[in-house]
Amino acid sequence: MSPKSAQRFWDNDMHNNKNLK
Repeated sequence: MSPKSAQRFWDNDMHNNKNLK
């Protein structure tokens, strides 16, 4: 997995967590 892909993955994860709360 490339760094850019990981960054996007974490970005989406954080956004999803914010939406869940």
